[in-house]
Amino acid sequence: MPSERSLVARRPLRGFTMIELIMVMLVVGILAAVAAPKYSTAVSQYRADLAARELEADLAYAASEAQRTSQAVTVNFDVTNQRYEMTGVSGADRPGQDFRANMSEAEVTLISADFGGAESVTFDIYGRPTATGSVVLESPGETRTVNVDDAGDTEMQTTTTTN
Repeated sequence: MPSERSLVARRPLRGFTMIELIMVMLVVGILAAVAAPKYSTAVSQYRADLAARELEADLAYAASEAQRTSQAVTVNFDVTNQRYEMTGVSGADRPGQDFRANMSEAEVTLISADFGGAESVTFDIYGRPTATGSVVLESPGETRTVNVDDAGDTEMQTTTTTN
């Protein structure tokens, strides 16, 4: 009859060999190298979409505030400082202060704002803009143009730059 010590010695060792660990690390590295550029592109698209949709919502808010208060509301775009603001309209996160949105916080660049040659749009008491125009936002490889028509409706156009 075998001794207890010889039974323990005959059990197979559990674990992974160095070759198996290296192979797994190699496969994980290849998958990460393939996925990283796609992830970066997806993040850039998400940021551009989010900023453009937020801008559309803010323009609709300006139009609705003009209607609600029966006072014109102006949205001023400041391309140099990467922000826009609504004079006389309080922000939800800063009651009593003018509404402001900083594009650099969204990691998106405000490229241009053009409303009949001006960098601002004013909504009259009926919520209609005094001029049609567009705002261009950019995230690496992605451009979003938000157009405002004469009824105050917005439409987003997407442009993707491939490298």
